[in-house]
Amino acid sequence: MFPRGPSHARSLVRKLELHKLPLRSARGNATSSSGASQGGPAKSAAGGLLNAALTSGTFGLASDTMVQLFEQHASKKEGSSAKAYDPLRAGRMLGYGLIFYGPLQHYWYGLLDRTFHRRTYLPHFVSKVALNQLVLGPIVLMSVFAWNLGLQGKMKEVREKVKKDLVPSLFNAWKFWVPAASANFYLIPLQRQVLFMSACSIGWTGYLSFESNRKAGAHAKKTTKSV
Repeated sequence: MFPRGPSHARSLVRKLELHKLPLRSARGNATSSSGASQGGPAKSAAGGLLNAALTSGTFGLASDTMVQLFEQHASKKEGSSAKAYDPLRAGRMLGYGLIFYGPLQHYWYGLLDRTFHRRTYLPHFVSKVALNQLVLGPIVLMSVFAWNLGLQGKMKEVREKVKKDLVPSLFNAWKFWVPAASANFYLIPLQRQVLFMSACSIGWTGYLSFESNRKAGAHAKKTTKSV
């Protein structure tokens, strides 16, 4: 026989409440973790995009600054007057990496990783390296030429420059970027690929900046002489 009475009923209610508390807590934790998982990927994607933009812009600024310092040093050695540091030129490369090249790399490497996800599988590896050179390479070259010349008010020269310099620059790029891209896709995890390629691009961005400004300077000299 079970004892009866108000006190016994109250104790049963308390026991039931105590048993319900862990269940409620577990449900609350599951709900909060579900909400975190829903917001997590979006925040992570936005953070990755911002990080790629800042990384590429910073390395672009650093590379052009180094090229300008090298040009000043070379001019002094030749005995000619060295050009003053051009912050607008460096700013153009900063803006290129921040606004265009960094975000482009972020989405491009993500696409390649999703499409060819087996890193050590030879057909996937070769496909990523080949597409990187045959698709991304020409886009980057044409865009950096247009970016630099356009911001200098010389947009009319872009077509001639692409026609004249795209193929030679592309062949030079392959000599540098095929080994770099091979190491990137085989050894570097996706989250670090923009950082690795941006670090490699210090030398290459410097070359592009040098070429863009050298041709623009040569054109300006010809114009001055003809006048």
